Amino acid sequence: MTSSIVTIESLEERNNSFGTGFVIDKDKKGVYILTCQHVLDDVKIPVVEEIKANIIAQSDFIDMAVIYVENFQAKPLPLEINKCNDFKVEIIGFSLFTQTITQKKHIKATLFKDDIELHSTEDERFYIVKKIESTEGYSFARGNSGSPVLCQKTKTVIALLSNKEGNHIGYAVDIAYLKEIWQDMPQHLLETKKISQTTSNSKKPLYILKKKKKSFLFYLLSFSFIIALVVGIYFFIQANEKPKGYHVVNIQTMDTLNVRTGTSKYFFKVGELPYNAKNIEVVSCSYNKKNRKWCNIKYGSLQGWVSAYYISP
Repeated sequence: MTSSIVTIESLEERNNSFGTGFVIDKDKKGVYILTCQHVLDDVKIPVVEEIKANIIAQSDFIDMAVIYVENFQAKPLPLEINKCNDFKVEIIGFSLFTQTITQKKHIKATLFKDDIELHSTEDERFYIVKKIESTEGYSFARGNSGSPVLCQKTKTVIALLSNKEGNHIGYAVDIAYLKEIWQDMPQHLLETKKISQTTSNSKKPLYILKKKKKSFLFYLLSFSFIIALVVGIYFFIQANEKPKGYHVVNIQTMDTLNVRTGTSKYFFKVGELPYNAKNIEVVSCSYNKKNRKWCNIKYGSLQGWVSAYYISP
């Protein structure tokens, strides 16, 4: 794995800037490497293993970029959109060992539960980063920018280390933003993977094995309570159900309405509604930070958020 993680330096002799990158895809001629946009800004002309790199994709806002290096081969690291459920991660990146020598370090860390929104001061754009805290005496250092953030449980890359705050707090860009900055990204790079888990019967908590048998009356009462609870919930939902039967408005003929994962046009698109869509179910509505109303809708198997301006009862 570590051979897939490289240092990105400058072709300019007097430019001592450097950062980290890692291989995400390859072809017969070379490899595609993911790194931070600010690393490319610092090194000016990027080189990997003394080979000049070509910039394939970059962003003027999201701190993420893709470069291509010919005549270099390494195994791509697997990428994973799904969240790391146990919050334990590992970062592998380069930092200074001496003034003339860099070192590749493994850094143990923990993800914070809540994400952070980074907003542009010029327009409404924003993107989400993960906050990370190093553990077990590890720390972040100059040169770690562009390092892969790997879920310790799945050994897949879930984010890209972008910046640090002091020596123990880091911020990482979710790997899902790769498809936002790389329009021609191969689709197989971000295929959702499902991780199966098995539990051995021998590892069940002892209290499960020692439970006493319950009486028939106990089970009968429990079953009756559950039935009553389900019926009560059903009627409560029916009584408080949101209006159905919405349809698309303010969309030109043959155009479509984007359905997104959140209450802004900068969230990921999950699908589209046709201009003449009807019988749209509105689950809920809320106002975003710009005080604009968005609604969570269902249309067949599609569910997500649309601007309330484009739907009507």
